[in-house]
Amino acid sequence: MVADPDAFISYAAAQSGQSEDMVRSWQDFDDFGANYPLSFDGTYLDALSSIQDFEVENDIIAEEIDIASWTDSSYLERAQQEFGNGD
Repeated sequence: MVADPDAFISYAAAQSGQSEDMVRSWQDFDDFGANYPLSFDGTYLDALSSIQDFEVENDIIAEEIDIASWTDSSYLERAQQEFGNGD
């Protein structure tokens, strides 16, 4: 997405059945960090937990996992070193 936003937009449009203009309207592709900050802060982990709760309650998944232990921050740390914090 960052390296070639136009390629992503074309791909997303083809996969979703939407027009490229519609895909462009979904977010600001010129400011990738505003939409996808490089972070594993509590907000994102809480969101994963809420999604998991919903999926368990609705029999979409059979059991919960320990999200904190499942989350491997080494990839995040490497991405932050290479690309910055997404600010």
